[in-house]
This record gives sequence, structure tokens and C-alpha cells, in this order.
Amino acid sequence: MSKDTKAKAEEIMESKVLWYPDSKKNTQMDRFRAQVNRDYGLNLVNYNELYQWSVENYADFWAEVWRFCGITSSEMYEEVRYLPNGVHAVEAMLAAASIGAIWSSTSPDFGVNTGWMMWNWLVSSLAVGASVVLYDGSPLVPTPDVLWNLVDQLGITIFGTGAKWLSVLEERNLKPADTHSLQSLHTILSTGSPLKPQSYEYVYRCIKHNVLLGSISGVQEKISGPVQFASVQFYLAHFQIPVVSYLLTVRRLTFITVHHIDARHVTA
Repeated sequence: MSKDTKAKAEEIMESKVLWYPDSKKNTQMDRFRAQVNRDYGLNLVNYNELYQWSVENYADFWAEVWRFCGITSSEMYEEVRYLPNGVHAVEAMLAAASIGAIWSSTSPDFGVNTGWMMWNWLVSSLAVGASVVLYDGSPLVPTPDVLWNLVDQLGITIFGTGAKWLSVLEERNLKPADTHSLQSLHTILSTGSPLKPQSYEYVYRCIKHNVLLGSISGVQEKISGPVQFASVQFYLAHFQIPVVSYLLTVRRLTFITVHHIDARHVTA
């Protein structure tokens, strides 16, 4: 196959429609678009035009969402604020909690931000007097050992990360045990996916031989982590323990069914 023919074939594949709706006029989004057109005398003909209008007219967009969703309140909202995953979000959450208000956030995605359960789990550590260290950016930039530098510089005791990042360190043959003190570090928590057996061995061989390594798992809907760590023995390539008050059923070593138990009832 010539280069021109191959390039043409790739172009066709990239432009191939894999799915389209049965009806583009029978959705909540299209009804919302029609309402915007009526209320503002516009002629937005598709989603792309609705999107462009929404990002250019924040106040009007959210006022229209308020009406379209039939939100009932004592008064209309005053403004919509966007908060990054930083100290200002924590300040706003604490201020809301201090007056008994409900803190709620809606995120466009669920990475390291205020819409993910891990944010709620992270800031809850403030309640026990701990300090929170949040690194914003690639854990490999400016150097692959940037996070281990922070551990030594700030005296970090509990280090949270992802299984994939530990695998990347192993692939790069990095050995923090030889280059860093890590004296303050007593616990490493890994989530995002189960740790591979070789990752357990890598941590104890190349990072710290007496660290508590916990492969944990969270539940977005319950804003909690039912599979956690504690000062009990654990085994290679196994989740350590279920959290007290959670009844866990493991199915095919892949799916976890969570039941929360209290004195009155059990809810799945």
C-alpha cells in the first residue's frame, strides 16, 4: 500500500461515524436549546452553537439551566463560581460547613478535583490535625523523583499515589531507597487500580523495606473507601482489609459489592 493510499484510508477511518442518535430532536438537550432560542431570540441550530453560546454567556446560561430544571429556591442564585482543586476550594468548603450549609460541587470530569470522592476523603484529614500536601501536575516533571523530594523536604508521613505511577517508576528502574532518606514516610496508599504482585515487591525492594503499603479502593457514590489499610498483616497482591461497618462481597476478584451497616438498616 502506497503512503498516499494509506493516508487516505486512515483519514476515512478517522471520519467514520461509529454511532448517531435515532432522533436528534427528542432529547432534553435539544429541548433546552429550543428554550434558549425562545427566551433569548436566538437561532442556535445544533449542540456546537449551544455550547459556544454557553461559554460566552455564563450568567445567562446558568439562569436558563435554573429555569429549565425547575429549581425551587427562596431566591435566585447570585453568581456561579469556579474553584480549582486548591486552598480556595478548601476555604469555601470549611466556610460552608461552619454555618451548617451544604457543600456541593459539580465537576466536568472526575480526576484530582473537588468533584471526586478522593477530594472529600483528602480534606477530611484536616479533622485529625493533619496537613495536606497536594501536587498539581505530572509526577514525572520536572524529574521522576519530584514527589520523593517533597517527602523528604516536607516530612510527609502518608503518601497517596496510583498503581500506574508505581509501575512507571519500576519500568524506569528508579530506586528512591538509594537516593532519598524517606525517614518520615511510614505509609504508602495506592488506588486507581489493583497493585500488581511485582509492584508490591518493587516498593519493598526499591522504595522502603518497612513501609505499610495499602492497596485501597473507593466508592464514588458513597464518598468513602470501603477497602482500606490498618496495622494488620497482609499478603502479596491482596487488598488488605474492609473498613469496619462495611460488608464486602467480592465477585470473581473484580467486582465489589458494598453494603453499609449501621444499627438500623443495611443499604446496598
